[in-house]
Amino acid sequence: MSRNAYDITAEQGLLGATILGGGGETVMAFRRVPPDAYYAPKHQVLASLMRDLLAREGSLDSVTLLSAVQEAGLLRHVGGAPYLHTLIALPWTVSLSPRYAERILELYGRRRMADEFQREIQMLDSDWELGELGRPLDVSMDRIRSVMDELRAYSAAGGVEPPQSIEDFLAERDTRNWLIPGWLERTERCIITGEEGLGKTELTSQIGLCVAGDVHPFLGEPTEPTEHRVLIIDCENPKGLHRRRLRRILGAVDAVRSSHGADPIPWRKRLCIEFRTSGLDLLRPSDEAWLGNTIANTGPDMVLLGPLYKLHTTNINDGEAARKILDVIDRLRERHGFALLTEAHPGHGKNGQGDRMMRPEGSSLFMRWPEFGFGLRRDPDDDLRAEVVSWRGDREEGRDWPKGLVRGYRGTLPWKPGPEFFDRPDENWQGRE
Repeated sequence: MSRNAYDITAEQGLLGATILGGGGETVMAFRRVPPDAYYAPKHQVLASLMRDLLAREGSLDSVTLLSAVQEAGLLRHVGGAPYLHTLIALPWTVSLSPRYAERILELYGRRRMADEFQREIQMLDSDWELGELGRPLDVSMDRIRSVMDELRAYSAAGGVEPPQSIEDFLAERDTRNWLIPGWLERTERCIITGEEGLGKTELTSQIGLCVAGDVHPFLGEPTEPTEHRVLIIDCENPKGLHRRRLRRILGAVDAVRSSHGADPIPWRKRLCIEFRTSGLDLLRPSDEAWLGNTIANTGPDMVLLGPLYKLHTTNINDGEAARKILDVIDRLRERHGFALLTEAHPGHGKNGQGDRMMRPEGSSLFMRWPEFGFGLRRDPDDDLRAEVVSWRGDREEGRDWPKGLVRGYRGTLPWKPGPEFFDRPDENWQGRE
C-alpha cells in the first residue's frame, strides 16, 4: 500500500461540511464517496451513519448525528463527542465539498490499485516459484479491470440524483416500445429451448427477420413501418447452412409484404450477421470486448446471440460462471438498448407426465434470467406440429405467444401458429401504448 495515499484533512472537510448542512451540492459530493474510501477508520464509521441518516431523514445536523452515534453505541469508535465538535468547528469551505470528494476518491483509487497490483504480483510470482502457472494471466487482468471499473463508477457518480419517490414513479405515463406488437419490447430477453432437430433455430431466425422486415412473426402480416435493425451472431451453425436458411426465410418475409402491397425492405440496412462458429467465451475479456464492439458498430434493436451453451467454455452448471456470463450480456443490453433472443438446449429431466422438461440445461440462473422463456416440444402424433411450453413464468401477462406451432409449407414462414391463436381478438395485440 502507498503509505502517503491519504488526506485526513480532506476527509474531515467533507464530513464537516456535510454535518454543517452545505445543501444539495455538498450532500451529492458526500454520497459519491463510499465509506470504505475514507482512510481513517473513525471516518468510515461516521460516513456510514451519516449516509443512513440522510437516507432516512433527508438531512442531518450535529445534534441528530450525535444522537445516532450514541444510540448505535459507537461514540468511542468515532473519537467521542469532542471529535464531532472538532469536525464542525473547523472553518471548512462548504462550496469546496466536491473538491474534497475528488481528493478522497483519487487517493482511495491509488490505494486500491496499489493493493490489487501487489496482490496479483504476489500470486503470479508464487506460481512461478512453485514451478507451475496456476494463475492464468487473463484472470489477473480481469480482476484489475473489475477494480478499475468500480473506481470509475465512483468518479462518475457526481451527477447521480437520489432515488425517485413512489408517488412520482407511479404518476409517470407508461409507454410501450414494441419490437413485435403485443409480444416483445425493446431491451427484453427471451430464451427459446427445444428438442434437438425440432427447429428452434429456424424459429429464432424467423422472429429476427420478421422484426427487421416489419412483419409479425406469428400473424404473418406487415406491421407498422419501422427501421428496426437486427444483428445475428451465430456461434454454432456453418455459414452455408445458415445462409440457405436465412435466404429461405427472407424470401418468405418478402413474399408476405408483397402479398399485402407493402414496400420492399432495404435488408442491407436492417440485417447484419457475424459468425463465431467456434463459440465465444464471455468470461474472457477479449471475447467480451469483441462482442461489445460488434454491437456498438451495428446499433441493433434486437440481437440474436447464441446458442447459450456456446457463450462460455466452463461448466454449464456453475452458478458463479453463469452469473458472470449473464452480467456481461446485461451490461451490453443496458448500454445499447437492444432486445435479446437466444436459444438453449433443454435438460433431460422429465415432468410428472413423462414429458421432457423444457427449461434450459445448466445453472438455474438461466431459467430465472429472461423475461420470457418458451420451449418447443414435439407433438407425438404429428411431426409437423410442436407444443409451445412456457417454462418461465411470464413477468407480464397478456403477451401473445401461440400455444402451438405448425410447420409452414414451402415459400412461407417456417413456423405458423396453431388455429387457436387466431381466435384471439385483434385488440389483444393491436393499438397498445
